Amino acid sequence: MLDKEVPVPGTYHLVEANPQGPVEVFMAPIAGLYDPVSYTANAIDVAVFVLVIGGFLMVVTRTGAIDAGIAKIMTGLKGRENLMIPILMAFFAAGGTIYGMAEESLAFYASSFR
Repeated sequence: MLDKEVPVPGTYHLVEANPQGPVEVFMAPIAGLYDPVSYTANAIDVAVFVLVIGGFLMVVTRTGAIDAGIAKIMTGLKGRENLMIPILMAFFAAGGTIYGMAEESLAFYASSFR
């Protein structure tokens, strides 16, 4: 059975208000990535990883390398172009299974809305 936090009846109580000023509101996203007080990395490693890999894939997409590769495969599939969908699905599924490719596909979402 999975352990999860659940509310305990009768434990609700009011807490003192903690209003935030403009500086705290501005620093909140930064503190979520990297705590400037304790110098502790929170989610910055994931955020930078997504940005770098997403940027790399966008550069590759903008150079036309991916489009050229897909066009080459489509030429080989002449008359059976509908097989391209399962081929790409298998490619991305293998990438997700073998080395956890999930964030890396973000660049393709942006390019699909052109």
